[in-house]
Amino acid sequence: MSCGEFIILGSTKLKENALVLHTISAEWGRRGFVVNVSRKTSGALYQILSIIDGEVVPNPRSELYRLRGVGTAYPLTSLRTDMRKSAITMFLGEVLYRTLTEGMVDSALFEWCKACVLTLEELRGDFSNFHLWFLKELASQLGFKADRDTLTPFASERLDVLCEIAGSDFASCMMIPLNGSVRSELASILIRYLSFHCDRQIDIRSLSVLQALEG
Repeated sequence: MSCGEFIILGSTKLKENALVLHTISAEWGRRGFVVNVSRKTSGALYQILSIIDGEVVPNPRSELYRLRGVGTAYPLTSLRTDMRKSAITMFLGEVLYRTLTEGMVDSALFEWCKACVLTLEELRGDFSNFHLWFLKELASQLGFKADRDTLTPFASERLDVLCEIAGSDFASCMMIPLNGSVRSELASILIRYLSFHCDRQIDIRSLSVLQALEG
């Protein structure tokens, strides 16, 4: 048995009193765990991108291990109360869920994801470009850094602004002036870019929620 921190990417109902949590962690990577739930269990504990701690209990008869003693590692108040942050959270969680493969272990990637969640929690002001920064940085974390040459086949007339995003640090990226429709188009391009380099189709349904909020 081992204890650690886990970022929740989603959950699947197993039965009335159990969920499968789809998570990433430093030690176990991208992996699902069974947790017991009850009517007293707070639903906020298992929301997307919650960072929890718990103890892994191996199951000799199954590859689906259990988590017990689950608790909140970091309170994420603004991610749950700010509608825009909640939409971004849903989007980021789905991107990670559909991009990272089951069994993939990368402790540096986990620490980066954790830092992203905590950064979004603390951000004030305009963070509308956060998900674009996240997508281009995720590509870099996975080993294919976005630049003009690699973006050109996907970018069409948006190449210049995509290159600006790709070459910007965090603070500069947040300040790039974009309207909602352009941000949505750029997110779609970056998802196609990820799909190509991950060699599989990545369909992100929650992108439509972001699009609706951005008008």
